[in-house]
Amino acid sequence: MDHRSLRNASRRLVIELVVIVAAVSFPTTYPHGASAGREWRFIGVHPAAALHVLVGVLVLAEGVRLVVLVARSPGRGPQLAAVAGLVSVTLAFASGAVYSASAQLDSVLATMTVGWIVALVSYGAAWRLGRRAMVAERLA
Repeated sequence: MDHRSLRNASRRLVIELVVIVAAVSFPTTYPHGASAGREWRFIGVHPAAALHVLVGVLVLAEGVRLVVLVARSPGRGPQLAAVAGLVSVTLAFASGAVYSASAQLDSVLATMTVGWIVALVSYGAAWRLGRRAMVAERLA
């Protein structure tokens, strides 16, 4: 994977992770004490919750794509950042699914938040690595 592609893919993931948080920053009241099916139905009809889930699916797919693309790249930095980001996004995604299908437990929300933060830092680091390598190539 060339440095420009790494920079662009990582930047896109960082932006999508910010959109995920922005989508749930609006006040949303989840139905408490309802069946898991009713709670999932709520996500389908609430625009901010639906956007949060849809962008989360997109981030998960693009995280897998980034790991595949950097698998044969020279240097371990991009590979470590991509794998750490994917693991973190997977943790956040799974936690979000549990959060939506359960009684919205604070511990599950905390796990989702930690996964999001680690993914943001990981993809931010990959973005910086790609940008730094592009600058180094230009100066060489």
